Amino acid sequence: MPKSATHETLRHHHNLLLLCILALFVILGILGFKYLTVKKEWRGHAVQLQGGIQKYQDLESIEEANIIGTTVTSFPPIIPLIKIPGQLQSYIEAIGKETGRDIVVVDKNKKIIADTNPAEVGQTYNFDTNGELAKTMFDGTPRSFTEKSTAYPDGIILETVQLKDSKGTIIGAILISPSNVFSK
Repeated sequence: MPKSATHETLRHHHNLLLLCILALFVILGILGFKYLTVKKEWRGHAVQLQGGIQKYQDLESIEEANIIGTTVTSFPPIIPLIKIPGQLQSYIEAIGKETGRDIVVVDKNKKIIADTNPAEVGQTYNFDTNGELAKTMFDGTPRSFTEKSTAYPDGIILETVQLKDSKGTIIGAILISPSNVFSK
């Protein structure tokens, strides 16, 4: 083979190699772009899912607080737990121990009448810095807020719901922390 033909063949192979490398970079660029686009979409879905989980936790807490409220104001039928402080306290402590939740029962004046932390019974609840308890007792709308206290220096999220007696009269509120199911 003449020298110029070999040189021409080498140049041709070199150009083909460069073209293949360029095509590889283009393909890698397209794949990288597609990967980043899909990753961004999945991240958006994950954020949306987390929001849904938080909403579910809030609704679950509200529902469970309402169940506790109905129980303490209606059972036993003759003299409900709400009127027997020692038994009410035992009931709240037992539920709190079983579920790992903070549960607080307050009267209309925000006086703690039962708490998973018995040392706080008898004190006035003052950790709702924006008046969430009073607002909930007034309009019946459940609210969420973060309590920061000596018991929870890093804060704990609480849901609050009205507490009504068997006649429907507002007698206080129940505060409950979210379920620990999602943090296990």
